[in-house]
Amino acid sequence: MSLVGPHPCLPYEYEVYDELYKRRSSVLSGYTDVGQVSSRSEVGFNNMMPLDLFYNEHMTSWFDLQLILKVIPVTVFGKGGG
Repeated sequence: MSLVGPHPCLPYEYEVYDELYKRRSSVLSGYTDVGQVSSRSEVGFNNMMPLDLFYNEHMTSWFDLQLILKVIPVTVFGKGGG
């Protein structure tokens, strides 16, 4: 597991994903992700998957650092970033 990356899915969830969504598993799972720092619990499944795929396609150390810095106030204040 990594610090930043898509949250892991359960095995039965992976089995029902279409091929596009299975791509989100091509990187290590993480403790925080784009959805958590953008709008946290307000992100449903249909919005979470594109965010995870966006991360997979734009994954860099700089992007990871930005997400890590954004997750601190999200964790402290309990609300998604913006």
